[in-house]
Amino acid sequence: MDSHKDFTLDSEKFAPDEMRALLDDLHLHGQRYVMIVDPGIASAPDSNEPYPALVSGLVHNVFIRDKSRLAPAQGR
Repeated sequence: MDSHKDFTLDSEKFAPDEMRALLDDLHLHGQRYVMIVDPGIASAPDSNEPYPALVSGLVHNVFIRDKSRLAPAQGR
C-alpha cells in the first residue's frame, strides 16, 4: 500500500510494470493473485492531498465506529 492507504500500490517497492509481469506469469501457470485489503481506512494519510476512500466513506457514512453503531457523518 502507498502510505498505508487501502486500494493503492506502493509504486516504488512494486513497480507497475513488474507487478503486471508477475500477474501475467501467475496467470500463465494457472495461478491467481488474491489481494488482501486491510479493512482500516487511514484518517490521516501521509499526504496533504485528499484521500478518496476516506472522503467517500465520510460522505456516505459507511464507517463503523464500534460494534454497536455506525460512525456519524462528518459535520453532524
